[in-house]
Amino acid sequence: MADNITPAERSAVMAAVRSTRNQSTELRLMALLRGLGITGWRRGSLLPGRPDFVFPATRVAIFVDGCFWHGCATHCRLPASNREYWASKVAANRCRDRRNARTLRQLGWRVLRVWEHELRPAVAPRVGRRLRRNLNEARITAPARRHERTAHAIPGEVGASKYSRGHRSGPLTLTALPAISRPCTPRRIP
Repeated sequence: MADNITPAERSAVMAAVRSTRNQSTELRLMALLRGLGITGWRRGSLLPGRPDFVFPATRVAIFVDGCFWHGCATHCRLPASNREYWASKVAANRCRDRRNARTLRQLGWRVLRVWEHELRPAVAPRVGRRLRRNLNEARITAPARRHERTAHAIPGEVGASKYSRGHRSGPLTLTALPAISRPCTPRRIP
């Protein structure tokens, strides 16, 4: 079937399409967390890189990465057409992922990444054990942060940082982002 609009018009239409995030994998991780009885997580964080799940009390950020978009070494198969474009796109995504993880670590957060293929029913228990172990380690090493909580800050108001967000348990307030020491160079994907 032939396309009835020009390539420039098609490009403009596709550029206007915005992602609603990878909900199927996030819902699978949410079901896993609930099934294991792991509580204390929040979604929709305003932290750098927009982690899919955040545990504010222990400062743990979890990203759920799709195998194609984030370049899983096992499952990422680039399309045959326009291969250079897709290779650079996935490489840029991986570069951004490393930069965001480094920024979060500099801010004192523990960063965990879960691949889409790790949420299959056969492998999910292994991921559950890894999450529980990391959360327990973070709980042991996390300093008490009760004194950092203040009245509910509204983003954009005086006293609210760029990453403030009001919760029933108090806002999550971070300091200004540190400068990143070195630029991220994309790696080649085979």
